[in-house]
Amino acid sequence: MPHVSVYVDESGDMGFTDKASEFFTIGYAFTVNRFPQKENKTIKRVLKNINASRKKKIPEFKFSSNTDEIRKKFLKTVNKLDVELGVFVLVKIP
Repeated sequence: MPHVSVYVDESGDMGFTDKASEFFTIGYAFTVNRFPQKENKTIKRVLKNINASRKKKIPEFKFSSNTDEIRKKFLKTVNKLDVELGVFVLVKIP
């Protein structure tokens, strides 16, 4: 049986009130038939490099709260990894 590692994260909320977000998004990454040690090390190294240039350290990468330069660096690094990426976006219509 193949080994699959899956990483999932969400953004937004599931509410439909006036204060609710317009979208609910789920992003995912997965690898098949191997353990993703290389990917984990690479992503941790990117976060470490980002933190080295900041006065206030961030414990996890938050795409929405970073600069375009940092986002591009992160995406270029992830693009080189052997992972499948995807996203689901739910547009909430009241």
